[in-house]
Amino acid sequence: MENNNKNNSVIILGVSLAIGLIISAYLLAGALVKAKSNQAIAVKGLAQKQIISDLGIWSCNLEVTNMNATVAYDMLQKDIARVREFLVAKGIKPEHIAVSAVNNLKDYVISANGVRTNEIRGYVLTCVVGVQSDDVSLIDRIYSESTNLIRDGINITSNPPSYFYTKINDLKIETLGAAAADAKLRAEQLAKSTGSKIGTIKSASQGVFQITEPNSTEVSDYGENNTNSIKKNVTAVVTIEFFVQ
Repeated sequence: MENNNKNNSVIILGVSLAIGLIISAYLLAGALVKAKSNQAIAVKGLAQKQIISDLGIWSCNLEVTNMNATVAYDMLQKDIARVREFLVAKGIKPEHIAVSAVNNLKDYVISANGVRTNEIRGYVLTCVVGVQSDDVSLIDRIYSESTNLIRDGINITSNPPSYFYTKINDLKIETLGAAAADAKLRAEQLAKSTGSKIGTIKSASQGVFQITEPNSTEVSDYGENNTNSIKKNVTAVVTIEFFVQ
């Protein structure tokens, strides 16, 4: 009887150990699967595109000086009219020419010791004439040739033009989509090298969106927005974290 009890105890102990090993293996396998399912890789995606500006803005400063304010005003109006003629001759429509209000500054006599007196030496009148056009090449020519008006006795300062791309919102969507596709490709290559594959997206964030001159190396945390060149490079960066399967 005692031998039977001993044999039964051994059998029960063996079964218990076997069941325990099975449960442990199951729990361990589940933990490994869960741990693997929580693994993720983060990659940056990049997309670049060259664009041509479709809007140009140019302006110039006009200045006249005379002892008499009224005479100075008449002189300035003649200069404005001459600039208008120049712009229309280049192909700018009259309604696209904007003229600012006249700014009137008094020019005071400076004494021998460098102190400004209350004596008025003359009047300095200034204004700004500006245009904009979707013909960016025309804006560029106006900028280059406007200083020829100096030969007509006009005191003109030609300001560098600004060039813009008006479909920037559509461009952002396009380039960010391309950057996301690039990020997915990079993640797939990384996962493949470890014998895994990527799953769903864990997180995603937009990085720097920049508009720079061609071949520029400028980088800014807030993103560059070049307005100096007609041709521009657009760069979009995204960071995406993928689960690994």
